[in-house]
Amino acid sequence: MRPTTSLHKPAEQVIALDVPQLADMRDRVRKAAAEDMGRRDTGPPPGLDELRSLAARLLGRAGLGEEFAGFAIVALSNAYWQVQFGAIPYERRLLLLPRCLRDSRACEGDVDSDEPDLFHCAGCGRCCVPDITATAESLGYRVAIADGTPAVLRLLLDGNLDAIIGVACLESLEKAFKRVRQLRVPNIAVPLLNNGCVDTATDQELLMELLTCRHDASAATGEVAYLPLLRHAETAFSGGRFEERAARAVGGPLDDQTAAVSVDWVKQGGKRLRPFMCTATYLALKHGTEAFKHGSPLDRLIPQSVVTVASALEVLHKASLVHDDIEDDDPFRYGEATLHRRLGTGTAINIGDYLVGLGYRLVLSAMAEIGHDRTCRVLDVLSEAHLLLCRGQGTELRLGQDAAGLEPLAVLSAYSRKTSPAFFASLCIGAILAGKEEETSDLMRRFAHNLGVAFQIRNDLDDWEADEDNKRVAAQDAMTRRPTLLRAFVLQAHGIQAEETVFADLAGLQDAGDKVSRLRRLYTESGAFTKARELLTRFRDKTRALTEEAPNAALQDLMSMLAEVVLG
Repeated sequence: MRPTTSLHKPAEQVIALDVPQLADMRDRVRKAAAEDMGRRDTGPPPGLDELRSLAARLLGRAGLGEEFAGFAIVALSNAYWQVQFGAIPYERRLLLLPRCLRDSRACEGDVDSDEPDLFHCAGCGRCCVPDITATAESLGYRVAIADGTPAVLRLLLDGNLDAIIGVACLESLEKAFKRVRQLRVPNIAVPLLNNGCVDTATDQELLMELLTCRHDASAATGEVAYLPLLRHAETAFSGGRFEERAARAVGGPLDDQTAAVSVDWVKQGGKRLRPFMCTATYLALKHGTEAFKHGSPLDRLIPQSVVTVASALEVLHKASLVHDDIEDDDPFRYGEATLHRRLGTGTAINIGDYLVGLGYRLVLSAMAEIGHDRTCRVLDVLSEAHLLLCRGQGTELRLGQDAAGLEPLAVLSAYSRKTSPAFFASLCIGAILAGKEEETSDLMRRFAHNLGVAFQIRNDLDDWEADEDNKRVAAQDAMTRRPTLLRAFVLQAHGIQAEETVFADLAGLQDAGDKVSRLRRLYTESGAFTKARELLTRFRDKTRALTEEAPNAALQDLMSMLAEVVLG
């Protein structure tokens, strides 16, 4: 499969994704990868830059071309993770198979009606999938036939699974496993041997060898893993736990429609990133690296008061999303109709307001455990973030109404106020609860500033890529002329009249794809994509550099992981 360029990745950074077709060639690459990883100093998993560099040297020694760079990277990553993967019991491993491995002409399986990204094998025996599935399940594996990152993460979060082995084409592996690697989940990847999305094949002998891989738990190095903590953050909103916590906070049952709909909205969708950041910061500063290793007793290390305050961060975040969707008149959130589209604008505003009150009440309900002074400090940080968010959103609304003031610096200022304070609040409150605010506050404020601005720039670029899972159409922000950084670059380069001329042209086009292409041409000619990518790189680099200032290894690793998860 030949690489393609994207808005995020200039052509010179795209990794070639061909798979060697000769078995002995694949074996040579895997053997060389194992030797290279055996010589590598112990430490955190290699990042993409290191893997790319190692792959280039490996292929050079083996006399193979750079078209196999992606395959070599997978081999190196597998070599790093194999011992960790083998130390996880079979029953805590997930085998992920692609739908394209089936015989498309004779397959009797069907799509899950409740979860359309999952596929049910009928066991008809017309392809290799039933045999692979039977072998894996006999060992104790959970097996899923699925495509896409959301399915992978949902399976890992919902089940008691700590490792994953996935079969897919190199391009799909890169997309689906990105989050898995960032969360430090032990993972093994088996690339498909042929390209395309129909009737593919894999190295079944290698797959069986890796499926049965076992290593003594003592052989594992006890690497940091964030999946258990992410799962812990998710459980705070399941099993009736959040309803109980909210009822205690408001001092009564949640038996009216406003309360019920508000609580249901909090539980629906979302990555739980902010409560995760708060709890992870608390653990990093209170207990250090050991708290993040597999088997760490999180329920004992994380007091319920910390869980309650972290829940408040999610509630306040969800309140801001309700209001943001109304102000932008967004049609979808989490792949479903937004609250104001479903229930009406008035009701949605009221739900957002209710959630603001609930968030502050949750913090107050933890005061007996965290103390009066820390409670006041938490409320101070939250209220400051709340006010800055509103000011940033207000600037964005004004810029949307008056294109004459839409300049790059004005947009960046709005981004800094709109997003960075929420990241800072999540990190800082974790430090407050751990009693470590004084020595970390300045670092966290600078880190959150760069992280938040970069996050918004990346969102601007993401707008040009459709997202079927969240029902996002390509260039939606550009088509509605929202005040993005990209649009500010366009107006800076060509002026408002050039934009007006293009939109007059769009009125005469019928096909949505043609409209996007015409508008994309304007943005490309203005240099908007290039300038945005350069700024994203600058803010991302600043964010990563700040991790070096962390006071301990646990916080440094956490900050590095957050930069990868949030910014890619």
